[in-house]
Amino acid sequence: MLFTLENRKYFECSKEEKQTLIPFIGEIAELAKTVKTSGLLALEPMLPDIEDTFLRYGLTLIVDATYPDEVQRLLETKAIASGKIGVELLRMVIIIECVLGLANGRAPRLIEENAMLYLGE
Repeated sequence: MLFTLENRKYFECSKEEKQTLIPFIGEIAELAKTVKTSGLLALEPMLPDIEDTFLRYGLTLIVDATYPDEVQRLLETKAIASGKIGVELLRMVIIIECVLGLANGRAPRLIEENAMLYLGE
């Protein structure tokens, strides 16, 4: 797992920066609802409209039926290689968590709740 106590300093950001991620988490929660009602393949026509390239990459992997452990490895490697820190890296970790939740059939509410945990109180 990318987000650990040992490397949490790389994810440090202000409360205001974290709050900017709330609408983004809401968008992912909507994608999760689509998956719950229509299946993973329902995401395929939506992919070109997803602006976040990291999210689009992760969703493409799961639409293509990549195994969840391979999805995790690819996304974590890409996140580490990006060299990003702070809120940008936190956003990537949230994407990884959400994409893995989708890949594993987790309920939309749980995907959203797990993502919000990364924002703290």
